[in-house]
Amino acid sequence: MIKLINGASEEMTLPWTLMVQDASFQKSVPYSLRTGMDGGVRTGYETMRPREITIKGELAEGIDDGYTAVVIDDRRETIAHRDALMAFLLHSPISIYRNSQDERFIYGYLQSDSVEWIWLGQQLRMSLTFVCPDPFWYGDEVTTSAPGTITVLGSAPSLPIVTFTGLGTTASIVNTTTSQTLSLSNDAAMGNVVVDCKEFTAKVGATNVADYMTDAFISGGFELIPGDNVLTGTAASVKYRPRWY
Repeated sequence: MIKLINGASEEMTLPWTLMVQDASFQKSVPYSLRTGMDGGVRTGYETMRPREITIKGELAEGIDDGYTAVVIDDRRETIAHRDALMAFLLHSPISIYRNSQDERFIYGYLQSDSVEWIWLGQQLRMSLTFVCPDPFWYGDEVTTSAPGTITVLGSAPSLPIVTFTGLGTTASIVNTTTSQTLSLSNDAAMGNVVVDCKEFTAKVGATNVADYMTDAFISGGFELIPGDNVLTGTAASVKYRPRWY
């Protein structure tokens, strides 16, 4: 059964009669056509487009299949159940899990809701569409350290949050697996410097120190790819979530 967690940290498990039926994705590949020749030439990085998640099914009497059955006896109970769901979905973003036992989830925002009364108004056929600006599925947060080898699950690169602690020297770590470098142009003697590799931010507490980030990091980024990542350099805390397409 689908599990949802809303922006208010409330949890709801949907009846087994509702399921994720569409979770396709698309990539954007920038290219230019070759004048007088076949095909084209890629002109930039491949990027993931925002995706849509559709949950479809019926609010109906449950069948005992090992889960707690959801029984809706009349129209009033159907309306009340739907009202509770819609009130829950007001608190965005919604973490959507395909199954209550699954660790993977995606952040969604309710975009549209289509309903149809069936069975003489006793049940509802529903279709909920969520837009997901961040198109990746995420796993449980992992905290580890560098230098060393970090083995990452998933099918897509993860973008870590790296914390350098009061070093007094210039901080730098290298992912020798991807040949990417995360370094700071100033030392971290003033305190912990937290670098968010997804948002490209660097902070000491609430103080923005984006000018610490080097051109190599800004232009090339810093990722952890699925599998083994060998990190060398300065000691640092590395926090990330595995990602899936």
